[in-house]
Amino acid sequence: MSWYKEPNMPTGYWGEVTATLNWCEEKYRWSKYLAEPCNSLSNIVFVLLAGFGVRWTLRAQLPIAFVWCYLGIALIGIGSFAFHATMKWSMQAADELPMVYTTVIFSWAVFETTPIGQKSRFRILLPTFIFTFLIIYTHLYFSNKENTLLHQLTYAMLQIGSSVRVYSLLSSNPSSALSQKGGSQALVRQHVKSLFWTSTACFVVAFALWNVDNVFCEDLHKIRRRIGLVPGIVLQGHSWWHLLTGFGAYIAGLAGAYLIGAIRESPDAFRLVYADRFKLVPYLVRVQPRPEVKVRNGIVASSKKAQ
Repeated sequence: MSWYKEPNMPTGYWGEVTATLNWCEEKYRWSKYLAEPCNSLSNIVFVLLAGFGVRWTLRAQLPIAFVWCYLGIALIGIGSFAFHATMKWSMQAADELPMVYTTVIFSWAVFETTPIGQKSRFRILLPTFIFTFLIIYTHLYFSNKENTLLHQLTYAMLQIGSSVRVYSLLSSNPSSALSQKGGSQALVRQHVKSLFWTSTACFVVAFALWNVDNVFCEDLHKIRRRIGLVPGIVLQGHSWWHLLTGFGAYIAGLAGAYLIGAIRESPDAFRLVYADRFKLVPYLVRVQPRPEVKVRNGIVASSKKAQ
């Protein structure tokens, strides 16, 4: 949320601004069809990285929850684009609700550590709790349109909760699924820790820039007008929030998929590699066949294919 109140708020193709949040980018300065062009177009990183995430997650045959996580990240990018393009409250909801829903799916995914082929520990209780939580949250969200803290605090708590879960799975205590000090377990733990802290750093830096953009909005407006539109793009703090959190969300999904895949199958089942064209974008490939899942007399069992 920005503390800057833009005087004489302009209107464009989408009409009057009805969003409860006012970001620092000047409205309709470049186009009558995009209220905030930089904040709109910077969401492309969500969609591109999420699409790539869906592709390699399916190819690696990882738990389907992580496919839904990446689809949710893409939906966040689409909703955020629509929100910043129109500055309508309905599009604000299309941005904010998927943020909470996707984080809940990710939390569910990192809590499910049952080995492939065994009966899930959370068949009823956890899904029921999650469904009930989402129903209550959605009702409160639409009932308190002006309460922006509801969304922000809920999202923050969910992020912290899932991060604590990942950290606990990475710990080296005897109860950890990756407790061995050496070998492939240690390699997975090292890679996931690196990915986890990279994602965390992206969110922390993005949050800092988000606040700078809010607190010093009026001063930033003056600087942008002085240096011109094109150079002023680099001072769009909320756009940097999108770029950094989009990459951070992608890396968080990767870290979770790698960790849970290693726990539910084997630390040797996947390998972390980097995209040929974009060396900064890692992903997973499967290097061992997925265990076959068989059902005998109503009992689920798994067996590994012959190597």
